[in-house]
Amino acid sequence: MQRVIIIGAGASGLMTALNISKDYEVIILDKNKSIAKKLLQTGAGKCNFWNEEITLNKYNTNNPQLLKEIINKDNQKHVLALFNEIGIIPKIKNGYFYPSSENAQTIKSAFLNSLGENVTIKDDFFVTDIKKENDKFLVFSKTTNLTCDKLVIATGSNASLKEPSFVAYNFLQQTNHNIRELLPALVGLRINDKALKSLAGLRIDVNLSLYENSQKKKTEIGQLQLTSYGLSGICTFNMSSIVARGLYNKKKEFIEINFLPFLPTTDYLEFFNKRNILMHKPEAKNLFETLLNYKLVNILFTLEKIPSSTKWEDLSISKQKSLIERFTNYKVEVIGTNSLLEAQTTTGGVSLEDINIKTMASKHLKNLYITGEILDVDGLCGGFNLAFAFITGYLAGQAITGDFYVKN
Repeated sequence: MQRVIIIGAGASGLMTALNISKDYEVIILDKNKSIAKKLLQTGAGKCNFWNEEITLNKYNTNNPQLLKEIINKDNQKHVLALFNEIGIIPKIKNGYFYPSSENAQTIKSAFLNSLGENVTIKDDFFVTDIKKENDKFLVFSKTTNLTCDKLVIATGSNASLKEPSFVAYNFLQQTNHNIRELLPALVGLRINDKALKSLAGLRIDVNLSLYENSQKKKTEIGQLQLTSYGLSGICTFNMSSIVARGLYNKKKEFIEINFLPFLPTTDYLEFFNKRNILMHKPEAKNLFETLLNYKLVNILFTLEKIPSSTKWEDLSISKQKSLIERFTNYKVEVIGTNSLLEAQTTTGGVSLEDINIKTMASKHLKNLYITGEILDVDGLCGGFNLAFAFITGYLAGQAITGDFYVKN
């Protein structure tokens, strides 16, 4: 029986093993003392493992035309059917899929219970080197080395790791795989705005628009978290891949914040004129404090240099418009992202051009497969990254069983 080594016991590694465990001797290596570490942390331990809208626009990659061969309805259908076969019944909330138990351990247990007797898991196994000699792969640790006929690199990225490893990246680079530079994604954004940073801890529902130089790149609606370094929350995380890539390429990144996206009109001047009459002409601040946190209102009025006791009708029309602009189109420059250690994933990785996208097989080395987060694909928050990992793991498993290989 041929041997397959899978480096990485995360979503894509476990999915690959599940598909090949009847036909091969499988050894799964993981550097952690307990496998599926990131999987168990997903969704605050509830494991948001899938989404109803697995579509191309939920992902960032340098090769969107190739990605559509991976992110398609057929592949999604097969993976969801496999989840059902191993006993995972989803609980769907706002399009997010969780195990019915709402406990990530359910996903881990379902895989482990289904892997079969041909599978050996070696945790606390830190790979120090990878080599290809003749028709065999050699995988080294400090104390031992293993050989195999087929190798799957499912290591994930270096995001959120205190001790990142570049062994897999180095091996792939040395074997002619193109690796797009690794940058933080799903991560907080750093700004140079002292006013907003002084409101650290505040959470506000907003509409965000991201501009790169003068080009609008993305919009997001959701909860914004103000922090001591800048901006956090799902809506900013979903912009962070574009921001990180843009800053790396020396572009200017700006975010415009609408603190009043919930108002029933965009004719804000008319809205506040009517509101002023309805509320019997209170102080101007009160028109806003009944809509937003008073701390934010105080800061924005201070920036506009409007005294607290000022009435709405005492402001000139131009000043009213300027104040409204401050609340609905607040501009801030993004000067950086938090580090890879604080990121949930990376943008960048192994180019999709270097693999056969139907099988996840390398175009440069026979019997090498590359899956999951190490590839140049990153998704938004909401189960998209795990879905990509599961799909690519499924494709690799099917290919290994069928012994598919496509040359350059």
